[in-house]
Amino acid sequence: MSFGLLLIVTATLMAAFPTQVVRHMSHWAGTNGLYWFEVLLRIVLGTVMLLVANDSRFPVLFHILGSMSLAAGVGFVLLPRASFERLIRFVIERYGPYTRVGALIPLLAGAFLIYGVS
Repeated sequence: MSFGLLLIVTATLMAAFPTQVVRHMSHWAGTNGLYWFEVLLRIVLGTVMLLVANDSRFPVLFHILGSMSLAAGVGFVLLPRASFERLIRFVIERYGPYTRVGALIPLLAGAFLIYGVS
């Protein structure tokens, strides 16, 4: 539930301050910190989703999303950091102007997570 709230806060910041969010992500794109944050976030999120899946409203979906998140975290470990940086910069350049609209994704994901485990 707390991760769902974190996603909603993130979405709110993306919608309210899109230019600053893009600038912040551009600054951190080439750092080890962002790389390992993304890896650990996906591994932890995937593990937690798998652990709570049976007690959620959507156990099959939570198993699928948890497995996908865990696989993405492991996949990022196998991805060279330079490739990860290129991926992040590509996304920022291509979709940065749509940050405000893109805020709907974490907003809806956060609401779904909260509803799914409540």
